[in-house]
Amino acid sequence: MSSQGYELQVLLELREGSKKEAEDDLARCVAGLSAAKQEVVALQSKLAQAKDKRRMLREKYDAEAAQPGALVGSMYQAQNYLRGLKADEALIEDEIRKAQENVVSAQQLVTRARKTLIEAATELEAVLAHQKQWKEEQDTLKKRKQSAAMDDIAARIWREKQS
Repeated sequence: MSSQGYELQVLLELREGSKKEAEDDLARCVAGLSAAKQEVVALQSKLAQAKDKRRMLREKYDAEAAQPGALVGSMYQAQNYLRGLKADEALIEDEIRKAQENVVSAQQLVTRARKTLIEAATELEAVLAHQKQWKEEQDTLKKRKQSAAMDDIAARIWREKQS
């Protein structure tokens, strides 16, 4: 090979760095997407528990109201409490919608990160292909120089023998 190094070594290192950054970014985006999906699942579970609690309390309050001697005031209190639980469920449903929007945003980030990684990998492959071609050219030049040097040596030896 020549005494000089690969002329595009800095570019190669930049492309390798870009690809590594793109891989890291994709990993962060995928982790964010996973966390967003887990948040949705957790909120859905929380909503299901809230609905079960409200249903069980409603059944309990209905059974108490059916008993003789049930107080109207306690029935109103029970209904108000159940309305509060229903409002809590509505808040959880809003949280679920927001979490689902976060999932969509995270999916978009993952898509962008994948595209960036593909571009970085493509650019790196182009530089690597150039480097391979350059090395092959350098090897060919080296072989030609060696062959020319050997021809020169052989010619000198032949001339010395002739004289």
